[in-house]
Amino acid sequence: MVAKRLGQAAKNPVAAIFIGAFAANRMGLLTRNPHDFIRWFPRLKVREP
Repeated sequence: MVAKRLGQAAKNPVAAIFIGAFAANRMGLLTRNPHDFIRWFPRLKVREP
């Protein structure tokens, strides 16, 4: 739990792939971490708040 708060834990790319696949069928994605999605979906319209 502490490792995750410190940013040392591994991220779950499977969750990003599911979210990106859903957003690819829609008009895009609004997220605070666009780099997690651009890696797997380079043509996805990603916007930051």
